[in-house]
Parts: sequence; C-alpha cells; structure tokens
Amino acid sequence: MPAISIKRLMLIIGLLFWLPPGVALECFTLSPSKQESNNAFMPITSSILSAAEQKKVKLLFENLEGNWRGTAKGYRCLGTSKSPKIDKSNYKVDFRVSEFSQGDLEINSSLDDQTKGESIQEYIRLYSSKDYLRIETNNKAGDVEINKLSSTAVEFVQKIRIQGLRKETIRRFAIHGSHLTVDYEFYSQDVLARKIIYQLKK
Repeated sequence: MPAISIKRLMLIIGLLFWLPPGVALECFTLSPSKQESNNAFMPITSSILSAAEQKKVKLLFENLEGNWRGTAKGYRCLGTSKSPKIDKSNYKVDFRVSEFSQGDLEINSSLDDQTKGESIQEYIRLYSSKDYLRIETNNKAGDVEINKLSSTAVEFVQKIRIQGLRKETIRRFAIHGSHLTVDYEFYSQDVLARKIIYQLKK
C-alpha cells in the first residue's frame, strides 16, 4: 500500500477513536422525514391498534415495568452544521417504570450528570388504554407513528409544531432479558439537535 494511503488510513482510525460514537456523523443530519421527502413535515400516520398489536403492547408494557439502573450518554448539537459545537453529557440513571392506570405507563427518570455535577428529572407517560399508542397525552395530540413493535421492543415517531418550530422525535425501547436500551433522537427544524442512549439493567 502506498505511504500516502497508510497516512490517510491512520488519520481516519485516529478520528474514530477520538470522536464520541455517533457524534460527528449525526449532528445536524437530516431527519428521516426530510431524507424521505422534501415535504419533511407531513403528518404522521397513526392507526388504531389491531388485536395482535394490543397484545404486543400489553406484553411490552409489562416487560418495561420495574426499576432500571445504569448509565446514559447524550449530546446536544449547538452552533451550526458548518461550525458545530457538541455539548456532551454522561449520566448515572435511575429509570422507574410503573402502571398509573389500566394499560398506561409512567416513566420517571433521575439522571445525574457525571461531567457537570447536575441532576435532571424526566417524566413521560405512555398510553395504550384507548387502543392507540400515545405519548404524554391520551388524545390525538399524543398520537405517534409506529415503525417497529414486538413484546420486547418498540420504535415510534412523534411530530409536533410549537410556535412555528418543527419538532420530530424518535424513541426506541428494546429489552434483552434483564437489560434495557432506550434511545431518543430529537430533531428540530428537520435536523438532529439532541440524542441520548440509556443502557440499563434491572
């Protein structure tokens, strides 16, 4: 292999080790909707859960219930796509999932930032009691579009507009025995603005 190629290869390898996983390649990347179409903010397609899907959601919610602990890595994309500034965080996490009404869950998360010495409390609700999978509110405003669904995993998309701002959020939950991976991607104005991944265990 020519010497110049070796130098380039070593530079690439060095960058891969130096940069946090996923940061350089994902900050300010286009949202999935924008990649699929120039009409980036088309409404989501929500639909009533079939009997089979209702069974999967019921089992998934049962599998999610409990106290999970572990860590999370996240970052915010600041600046611009041409001059990005990445604000990274590393957390210790207490992730508590419980049923608050028939068929519905609430998630209370305590995140202690090991880098900045800050604590964050996060709270969301997941609904299925009205035969739709919803988040935060059990009406049409909480509708989501389901990309994947099983008794141990789900991926869904939520889109909202707030004072003219386009917000698109992708959430993934995946259970592997006593382990849970949670992945949130937050897009604003069609580009990735924030990402966080939890690695948890019961």
